[in-house]
Amino acid sequence: MRFYLQSAHNWYMLPTQPAGENPMAQAPTFTRTYPWTTNLGGVHLTFRLMTPEDAPAIEVFAKALPPDDLTFLRTDITQPETIKNWMNYLRTGRTISILAETEDKVIAGYASIHMNEAQWMRHVGELRVLVGRDFRGIGLGKRLTNEAFSMAKDLGLKKITAQMTTDQRS
Repeated sequence: MRFYLQSAHNWYMLPTQPAGENPMAQAPTFTRTYPWTTNLGGVHLTFRLMTPEDAPAIEVFAKALPPDDLTFLRTDITQPETIKNWMNYLRTGRTISILAETEDKVIAGYASIHMNEAQWMRHVGELRVLVGRDFRGIGLGKRLTNEAFSMAKDLGLKKITAQMTTDQRS
């Protein structure tokens, strides 16, 4: 059986492992309906699921980050090949990402849950969150993290890992 995720313009095939064995195998249904909007610190933001069509916007977001922010990322998201791999993971269901964007379609930040395909690790997801410098201090990182945790629970994940630097506040 195959499952598909529809974006605004395309359908993406999700993994085909039998349901119950792999959280990635089931068509994702989330407690929250996307997109949704809110106001944080006077900034009107829309939260929505990332699709492969967002690759150019992610590249703009990444290239606007200060070098210090890029130092501790697990992958270098300024590199086209890294973004291409990320978009492929979205297509296959290995990664689910949430974007927060402004009314002008500027990406303010994102949260991703990266899932492992190894049989013994399918219950574990890795959380990655990044907020653009201009949008820090308004609670966006916390909101994105909460959204990602909710999605992880909806996906049936039992454990979430995250890495952060010692000077990060949240």
